[in-house]
Amino acid sequence: MRRALRANGSSGWASPLLGYTLLVSPFLEYVDYRFNAHGEEALWPFVGRQIWHFAPGPTWFLEALLVFSLAHALLRRLSRKAAVHAREPLRAGEIAAVAVALALISFAVRFAFPLGSEQFHLQLSVFPQYAILFALGAAAGRRGWLETFTPRLARRCAAAGALAALALPGLLIAGGFFADGAEHRFEGGWHWQAAALALDEAVLATCVSLWAVQHFRRRNTLGPPARRMAPAAYGAFIIHPPVLVGLALAAQPTPLPAELKFTAVLAAAVAASFGLAALGGRTRHLGAVIGSPRTAPSPANA
Repeated sequence: MRRALRANGSSGWASPLLGYTLLVSPFLEYVDYRFNAHGEEALWPFVGRQIWHFAPGPTWFLEALLVFSLAHALLRRLSRKAAVHAREPLRAGEIAAVAVALALISFAVRFAFPLGSEQFHLQLSVFPQYAILFALGAAAGRRGWLETFTPRLARRCAAAGALAALALPGLLIAGGFFADGAEHRFEGGWHWQAAALALDEAVLATCVSLWAVQHFRRRNTLGPPARRMAPAAYGAFIIHPPVLVGLALAAQPTPLPAELKFTAVLAAAVAASFGLAALGGRTRHLGAVIGSPRTAPSPANA
């Protein structure tokens, strides 16, 4: 089981998850408390209580991946089945079956957890997508589905995803999403709007994900600047909230138009997040957590 966890990279996810949850998130919550809720409590008492809320912020996906990987390792251990190495091509019917199953499970889950609601700082209404796509990726790795994914099947996935994306605005309009008091019908329950949205999301999540993975496996279109930035992308994503909030607070008193401040803060936040992540990645211990640019694979070896 330990080998399975190492293969899934679970040990490397706990550090940024715990670090952000315990050291960064409480202070960002305090900023929200002071500036949005207009609270007056002192910093340290608030932070002392907020730590126990375990708000993961942007590292919520690490929490999900850790749980999924533990479950995957446990199931593999209990099943005691030998790994499947056969290269079996993925078929359109199997993709359609995954999309339909995902739609049905999402529709059912949203009776208990309506779309948009939050539980334990997570939106459990969309977790069927994450869990099923994680399982699909694990099966794809064992069965060689990505290596045997044909261009024709990729085009069919792209067409299905495009149709689902084009159908979404019409679905929202027809279902009265923009009418007063009608948007709740999309959140869950015995409403055709909730069922249709679950199906549309399932097609998008399944088909677009498969198409995107296949497309970028075959076509690496990154230019030199993007290739240099790519190794720091993971770290930049983790640290961007405090960087963005700090720059926004610094820009707030400046007598500039809101549009100009927005543009300046956005550009500075992107540059600072990638720069700090790249610098942090050069250190031994921090680089092991957020990814070191020095150890990033080149496009030819990726």
